[in-house]
Amino acid sequence: MLADIDNEAFNALNSLEATVEINVDSEQESRVIFDSLFPELESSPSSRATMKMDREGSTLYLKIHAQDAPSFRASLNSSIRWIILSLEMLNLLKS
Repeated sequence: MLADIDNEAFNALNSLEATVEINVDSEQESRVIFDSLFPELESSPSSRATMKMDREGSTLYLKIHAQDAPSFRASLNSSIRWIILSLEMLNLLKS
């Protein structure tokens, strides 16, 4: 029964951390996305999560560290939306 589960099992997760690797078409695209997202990552409104980004060639590395699952999910979703928006803007400029 769920009621019999020890609450300590639910509190065992102290933090979450992940590095997401994002490959784009070119080094120029990765530079534009990196430069676009950098201010957003540096001024995170939450003290419960931090995000850092690095770039190597056409690959972006997004590192997220969060104190809890909701903060982790919110940070990941926000950064994915920013990356998608940056890619859409680049595609508009190409056409």
